[in-house]
Amino acid sequence: MIKNRTWDKEQPINNVVIYHTKEDGLHVRVIAGKNNPCLEITCKQILGDDIYEMMYEARQWTEFVAETFQKDYAVILGLGKPAMKPEWAIPSEHAGVLLEKTNSSQISTTHGVINKSKGRGYDIETRDIRLANKLYDMPYVMDEIVLQLKHLRAASNTGLFSL
Repeated sequence: MIKNRTWDKEQPINNVVIYHTKEDGLHVRVIAGKNNPCLEITCKQILGDDIYEMMYEARQWTEFVAETFQKDYAVILGLGKPAMKPEWAIPSEHAGVLLEKTNSSQISTTHGVINKSKGRGYDIETRDIRLANKLYDMPYVMDEIVLQLKHLRAASNTGLFSL
């Protein structure tokens, strides 16, 4: 059944054989064992600014690949479920500055990682969707703070308000 496809890598471990390949740009791993065979599909990187649209697109791609395997091998797959949280990468010039100043290739914190990723440049990566949204909105929030400070200074210079 599993031999009909060309696999990039075949790993025999104990009583299980793990097969690796790529299908439509997604990494696919089949754990072929007697007891709990498993199909794992790792989503490709999706770039965008609408978090829900990206999650929907990722889910569609993984389901498409699962359907392909289901048809190719005449197997019935169970309901797909995420094996890990998605990783949100926010491009950031500040990340580059931090890495240069600390002479680091990567900075890990409890909230995520700051590094340089292939194809994206410097970014901040987190698994917390709320933090990713805050990081994405940060330049706009900073612009708003600067604008409010300018208004406060203008008001204090006219004598209407004092700091």
